[in-house]
Amino acid sequence: MRRVLLSILWVWLAVGLPLKAQSPELFFSRLTGGNYLSSQYVTAMAQDQFGYLWIGTQDGMNRYDGHEIKTYRSLNRNLIDGFVGSLVEHLVVDGQNRVWAATSHGLSLYNWVYDCFEVVVSFEDFRGLPGNYLTFLYVSPGGDFMVGYGDGIYRYNGEEEKFELVFTSPLGAVSAFLIDQSGAWWLGHHGGQGIICYPDPSDSTEFNYYQQELIGEKADYSVMAIQETEAYIWAALENAGVARIEPEQHKVKRYYENGEERYFFDLFTDLQGRLWTSDYSGVKLYIPESDSFYGYYHQANELGTLATALNGVFVDNQGHVYSYHHGDGVLVAYNNRGFSGFSSHERHFWHTAEPNISAIHEDIEGNLWLGFFNGGLNIFMWKEGTTLHFPPGDGTKNTEMGPGSVLSLYRDSKGRMWIGSHTGGLHLYNAEKREFEVWREGFTIDAPSHNDIRSIVEDGRGNLWLGLHGGGVDLFDPEQKSFKNYNQRNNGLSTDWVFKVLVDHKGNLWVGTAHGLNLLKPGEERFEVTLADPELEGGLKGNQFITMLEDKRGRLWFGTNNGLYLRNEEGQFIRYAEEMASQVISSIEEDGDGSLWIATLNGLYCLNTDTRILRGFDEVDGLYNPGFNINASYYNGIDQLFFCSPQGVNNYNPKEIRYNLNPPPMRFSSLKVFNETMDKYGEDQLLKGELNSLEELVLGYDQKFFSIEFVALNFFNPSKNRYACKLEGFDADWIDLGNQRTVSYTNLYPGTYVLRVVAANNDGIWNEEGLTLKIIILSPWWMRWWALSLYFGLLILLIYSLFRYRTRQLHKQKIILETRVADQTERLRLQNSSLKRRTEDLEEANYLLEERRELIGEQARKLEEQAEELTVSNEQLMKHIQTKDKLYSIVAHDLRAPFNTIMGFASLLSDAGEEADKEKVRMYARYINDAALQVFNLLENLLFWARSQSDEIQYSPSVLNLSELIREVMDLLSDSALKKSVSLHKHLEADLMVYADENMLHTILRNLLMNSLKFTDEGGEVHVECFEEAERVRVCVVDTGIGMDEETIKKLQTDQNFSSVGTGGEKGSGLGLMLCRDFIKRHGGSLEIFSTPGKGSRFCFTLPLTI
Repeated sequence: MRRVLLSILWVWLAVGLPLKAQSPELFFSRLTGGNYLSSQYVTAMAQDQFGYLWIGTQDGMNRYDGHEIKTYRSLNRNLIDGFVGSLVEHLVVDGQNRVWAATSHGLSLYNWVYDCFEVVVSFEDFRGLPGNYLTFLYVSPGGDFMVGYGDGIYRYNGEEEKFELVFTSPLGAVSAFLIDQSGAWWLGHHGGQGIICYPDPSDSTEFNYYQQELIGEKADYSVMAIQETEAYIWAALENAGVARIEPEQHKVKRYYENGEERYFFDLFTDLQGRLWTSDYSGVKLYIPESDSFYGYYHQANELGTLATALNGVFVDNQGHVYSYHHGDGVLVAYNNRGFSGFSSHERHFWHTAEPNISAIHEDIEGNLWLGFFNGGLNIFMWKEGTTLHFPPGDGTKNTEMGPGSVLSLYRDSKGRMWIGSHTGGLHLYNAEKREFEVWREGFTIDAPSHNDIRSIVEDGRGNLWLGLHGGGVDLFDPEQKSFKNYNQRNNGLSTDWVFKVLVDHKGNLWVGTAHGLNLLKPGEERFEVTLADPELEGGLKGNQFITMLEDKRGRLWFGTNNGLYLRNEEGQFIRYAEEMASQVISSIEEDGDGSLWIATLNGLYCLNTDTRILRGFDEVDGLYNPGFNINASYYNGIDQLFFCSPQGVNNYNPKEIRYNLNPPPMRFSSLKVFNETMDKYGEDQLLKGELNSLEELVLGYDQKFFSIEFVALNFFNPSKNRYACKLEGFDADWIDLGNQRTVSYTNLYPGTYVLRVVAANNDGIWNEEGLTLKIIILSPWWMRWWALSLYFGLLILLIYSLFRYRTRQLHKQKIILETRVADQTERLRLQNSSLKRRTEDLEEANYLLEERRELIGEQARKLEEQAEELTVSNEQLMKHIQTKDKLYSIVAHDLRAPFNTIMGFASLLSDAGEEADKEKVRMYARYINDAALQVFNLLENLLFWARSQSDEIQYSPSVLNLSELIREVMDLLSDSALKKSVSLHKHLEADLMVYADENMLHTILRNLLMNSLKFTDEGGEVHVECFEEAERVRVCVVDTGIGMDEETIKKLQTDQNFSSVGTGGEKGSGLGLMLCRDFIKRHGGSLEIFSTPGKGSRFCFTLPLTI
């Protein structure tokens, strides 16, 4: 880039243009809030030591703090109170920070305590002056306030509050006045009288006179202003331009003495010593290096230029330039931050054919390439001093630019320049012929898969990867001129709508798309896809991966439609810069110091990735536009960054960006109590003076709902100022207010507090001293010290009165008690004698009672033993009775049916002759056998149940082979299963040994299997499953029968005698499951029942393993 800058310098010198760095490019805009000025006819400007801007108009005075304008007008026009008159003629701030304003009716002085202007000079009182109309106001280098009236110069005596004449000009009325650094006095005059200089004003006989040197042949001129720069004295001449005087050589040089720009009327020297002039054509800045002036003028229909009817120029203590106008108010050009650029404005030597730049790059010679959104190219040929323009073609020629927006420019490792466009495909520039080789789908045989090429990057083998918006990714071999496509369908790309491609230092290809991030590792054919997860804390929030950057440390940064992210080594995405106004990232570049520059749709940002300090820039900082085009940026690797927008290209050296490093001065703005502004001051008011003049703010108990407004006097992007406050005595920590300038409090407890407020400017530089205000909330009258003292005195008096009253009462009670005690003592003596006699009688009676009590106790113990024996006998008797009743019930009901079956089929058999059907005989025999088996099982259950009810069955466990036992029971029931066409299955490990009671386990298995057979339809299945589980064996009988609902399961688990009819009409007694529950419980387990209606049931229990 150094060679580029040298080329630019050569071109500028060749065409006779002044150096841009010497004359700042000013972009004027209306003062924020300037429409609230008391008048748009502005006559004067000044700045006080606090930082306020004072703006005089034809209708009063205005004070500006960067946010609001406060107006001061005449109260009764020309009398002694308030602002005298309305038309401000002159305005200055003296060394004591007093604001003086001269109007057509006199002189007013601002009172900082009461926030108002007071009349100093008026028709009523001239204060030592000959009259009330002043020709100029002046502040000496020593801070003295001086004024001009006619041919006299007067100094203000603050002690006596009047003016004293200090000098009279021999040439008549003085129009301009200056005291230079050497102490010499310079007096300018009207009517062609010129300038007279007194090196020592106390000696009026020695002077230097400048007249002919100033005007040449002209005589009709007036000296309108005199200013001093480092080596010269300058004079603005009304009809003869501007003159530069060298006092030591007594030389005068004139500028603009002829022509339309000769009408100068004001001069201003800023804090940097720069001279600014005002004339009827505009504002001019003197450039010492070229001994010339650089002008700023009104350009019709062009933004950023001066308005018409200029009245003067002013530069504040931050370097911002203000112009004030007759009818157009105040314009401001903020201090240049270091941004410059290229646009389509033809007033610049280097201008573009189109304003909207959508791609940018440099070629191997350092020439700047700019692609246009409306199609075509510009190339700034620095050495030749010319601009090449390649308009978009119609797509019919293979040597010209194709149609559509130019969206990507790229220089490969061989120095070749490649161009990708929206509909024109891929282009390669031929520098010698200044024409293009084209590859375009539908136009050339070899062509990209899609003509919308958004991004181009080269890999380590010299191949180009093309990001196609709507076509995936193409791999292009420049030597073979062949294309290979990677897309969503064949290679797993998340979508074919690509924004950006990047090859990292490991050779990985990263593809940012409209829906997800894609990674293709070397040698692979399929992409790894990363998508956003809005629900994941700290994860990706946006799926549009618009731009990417690999920084110098090899870290990957991704700009999405919802934030900036860093991908760490673990593959996690860490979000940065969430405070940016826009989270849609257009492009990212890294400068030489490792800082990231991030272009968004609303501002340009600089991020220090280590400290995370973020600084933002917009139009106020000198950018063409706050919104930037996608991936339209470039860093030359040395000292220049370029970012493109619809209005042009901003370029800058990041090391030369000027930051606002001055902490902003702060002031309190107003106080509101119950939302009413307190703007009246005095001893009889809440505020004794303006808030900044108070050492403490005293509020009544009924005024504790209040708001305080404050301001940081930084005029450069004041909306970016930040504030923090802390009310000591109430707040534990500082409160971040953002850009809010007001803090409110309600219902503070009476006491003393200290409000502290700090602020930072637009670049985050804090005024840590800030503002401090002591706030006292008074107590209500009933909480004042005298009220509390009165309460305390009354309390003491009440306590004393109660004490005296209680003492008298106690004395009376003492006398009464003494009398009663004497009487009672005598009665007690007599009663004591009687009690002694009774005691002796009671002792004898107690002896006899004790003997009787022992006898009764012995009899009671015997009765208790007999009662216990009777209770046990009764419980056994009741249990036998219940067993008998149950037995009778089962015998009466459950045995009757199978016996009837046996007798019926036996009768049939006896009646059958020898010729009877053998098959029918066998069927009768099976029915008899089934009924007999049912009777057997029922009797066996009855016996087991009866014995268990009388505790005759003892739990006798032993080591058993569970597999053999299950097989025996299944063999026993095989005929019943065969009858219903139900298949029996067992699933268990061979020789599975358990520790259980054999009879009880046999009974459990038999009853559970019979129950499953009972409720399983023909063709169903019954399974027995056994498996080890936590040092026990789990046994389950599973059927495919009719199943049960929850209510039936609940009855089986709680009802002692619940039964139902089986699928074949089988009846039951309910004893089987009762025995199962009882025997399983004795083995330390429980019966578990699981069932679904229509799908079968599962009965499970557990047994201990062999021990």
